[in-house]
Amino acid sequence: MTITDYRPAYNLVRDMLAEHGGTMDYIKKGEGHDGSWFIKVLDKQTVFPVRDHRCPGIDELHIRKPGLRTNTWDDFENILLPNAWDLLLDYIKSPIYYETGDDQEYLDR
Repeated sequence: MTITDYRPAYNLVRDMLAEHGGTMDYIKKGEGHDGSWFIKVLDKQTVFPVRDHRCPGIDELHIRKPGLRTNTWDDFENILLPNAWDLLLDYIKSPIYYETGDDQEYLDR
C-alpha cells in the first residue's frame, strides 16, 4: 500500500472536508487506478474504493454532465452538488462503501 499525500482528483471534496476538520487520503493498490479513498471527519471514517475509473459515493457528490451515463468519473463536472456535504455525511453514517482486509490497517491508525 502506498499513501499518496497529494492527488489532484476530488480536490473539491478534499477542500470541503478540510473546512470541517476532516481528511481524505488515497491509498493506491497495485497498478492502474485501483485503490481507496479514506475519509475521516467528525470522529467517523469510511472507505471509498476506486475501480474502473469510478469511485462510487464520491463521484455522486458532483454534478453529472448533461446527457452522459455515469460509468466513469469523467461523466461528472468538477462542481459539487449544493447538498454535497449532507450527502457525504449520509454515506459516512451508512458506510456502504466500506472495505476490510488491507484497508483495516489504515483505519486502525
